[in-house]
This record gives sequence, C-alpha cells and structure tokens, in this order.
Amino acid sequence: MQKTFKFIGLVLLFLITGFYLHELFHELSLSQIENTEIQFITSKMNTRFLSRVTFAMIIGSLPIQYLIIEKITKFRFLYHGLIVFLIIISSGLLLWLFRVYQLKTELMNMGNYSMGNDIKSAFPIEKTNFSLYLLLGFIIGMVLSIFIFKKRAKSI
Repeated sequence: MQKTFKFIGLVLLFLITGFYLHELFHELSLSQIENTEIQFITSKMNTRFLSRVTFAMIIGSLPIQYLIIEKITKFRFLYHGLIVFLIIISSGLLLWLFRVYQLKTELMNMGNYSMGNDIKSAFPIEKTNFSLYLLLGFIIGMVLSIFIFKKRAKSI
C-alpha cells in the first residue's frame, strides 16, 4: 500500500513538473526553428491551456511507462531502471528534434515565397505538435525497452 502511495505521489510530481516546464519546452522548441519571416498564430483561445495540460500528462506518464516496463520485463535492478529511463527520454527527445527539423525545413520553404515587405507568412501554432512527437518518442522508447529487457531476461 505504501508503494502505491509513493507511485501516485511520483506521478503527481511529474504532472506538476510538466505543467510548469511546458512554457520552457514550448519556447525552446520555437527557438530551435529560428525563422523570423514566419509568424506563429493561434486561432483558438484555449490552445495554450490545453497544450500545457497535454504536456503535463505526457510528462506524468513517464512513471506509468516505467511501471509497465518493470511489470512486463520483471527487472529489479536500479542500473536497469536508469537504462530504461534513458532509453525512453532519449527516444522522446530524438523524435521531438525530428519534428523541430521537419518544421524548420517546412518554414524555410514557406519563407522562400516572398509576398512583399509588409506581408508576413503565418503558421498555426496548433500544427506544431511538439508534445505529440515527444509522446510518440516516449512510447517508442518504452516498446524498445520492453524488447531489449524481455529478450535479455529470456537469455539469462
């Protein structure tokens, strides 16, 4: 029972951390694109709040993903747990960086079309999907960790 409360507390801690780190993540993502010719616009009022909640839930899912891997592969060592965590985080970051590169290329192509001095191209911020790509990377890392440690458990 005490382990359950610790786990719920860890999930809540990750949720709160994700809620407060969203703005930093969002600004970092947009700064990586470095395109001054394109303006990011939003067409919905609740986009920022929903994006913040979504990012918090994605970060809050990390302990749940770790628990799933732990239950499926049945590893108990701290060393393996750190490796699993690094695999999940690194695959999430790689897919996020892939999305940043994709957007950077797309926006550079949009910027090549000159519309005059006073007109700037716009890109909807809802279509950046940085959090979605981060989540997909976390899921890929989780599946990869399950395959690695499940196979390792069978060979031992």
